[in-house]
Amino acid sequence: MIGEGRLLDERYVGYELLRYVRQEKGDLPNAVEKLMEALYGRAHYCVTMLLKEKDAQPVMAAFRDPTGVRPMCLGRADHAYVVASESVALDESEARFSKYIEPGELCIFTDDGCSSKKLVDRPHAHCMFEWIYFARIQSVLEGTHVYEFRKKQGIKMGRRYRDVVRKCDVIGASPDSGRAFGVGVSQSSGKHSEEIASRNARRTFQITDRKLREWAAEVKFLINGPVVNGKWVIVEDDSIVRGTVGGKGMIGKIRSCGANRVDMMVSCAPLTGPCMKDFYPESTTAAFGRYGEHVEETAEYVAKKLGADRVYYTTVEDMLESLGIEDGVCTGCFTCQYPILKDLLPAYLPGYAKSTIEPDSSS
Repeated sequence: MIGEGRLLDERYVGYELLRYVRQEKGDLPNAVEKLMEALYGRAHYCVTMLLKEKDAQPVMAAFRDPTGVRPMCLGRADHAYVVASESVALDESEARFSKYIEPGELCIFTDDGCSSKKLVDRPHAHCMFEWIYFARIQSVLEGTHVYEFRKKQGIKMGRRYRDVVRKCDVIGASPDSGRAFGVGVSQSSGKHSEEIASRNARRTFQITDRKLREWAAEVKFLINGPVVNGKWVIVEDDSIVRGTVGGKGMIGKIRSCGANRVDMMVSCAPLTGPCMKDFYPESTTAAFGRYGEHVEETAEYVAKKLGADRVYYTTVEDMLESLGIEDGVCTGCFTCQYPILKDLLPAYLPGYAKSTIEPDSSS
């Protein structure tokens, strides 16, 4: 699979884990350490498992891959331990947050309590897109509240484009992931936000079949026609990935309801490169390959692709400032500066040698 330039999936990780457990004769710490070393840079995972040996009490274990791409946290509920990807799950389980499970750390839970050890130490590369889109707004990841991060991004964009926002007739967030961003835009611009659409379906960007994804995008939103008819509308959204939902699902449908101008304001920078978690060459974005280009040039290109009158992007620098975490964040899909997997990139990212140069601060 590595020869095809693809990351290993969860099934392979599970098979390899069982192989190392057998090889180490049940010594779980040794088995997990060997797994982490063997799969470093080839798979990203958070694992929770139950082990039961003959005539022994069951043991629960949890560990996070050494790069820490995905989140993992630990909580306590009465006499039980709770492991979850996001802190919001602890809240729903009425569990108290205890700690974030560190990248490369193994936690073992028995009747005697919890023991933990960091088995492998590698540079942290937490996915930036967790705060932008993946995580729920109630979650706190690595000490940063997801809702506050998205609202800060909105505040910055509302200030930067205050004149444009005030001139337009209607601003409104794409439900639901654009709403926290939209709150910030309204707060800083002084422009009241309207309900321009309601959600009719759930997340669609993971659908790999293009025709099915386009159909799902077209039925995802119900547009509030009387609010947008005859108006200049600015749609606030978390991101533009392929552009299918933003183009066919939102911009196109708002136009069909009579809007005379439709812009899109986005909480993140242009996605110019592939994601190292989902390393498929056919999985390209609306701004794919446009790294090193000024953000306004990319915005103009994407606007034409989506059928928008204008697209407004933020910058990577603004995102990192809002996040408040200086190190240990992967921004590869925005900057093409990848912490790992560099040996796989040249085959699928044209001109990858360019991406090893520090990008211009304006992009």
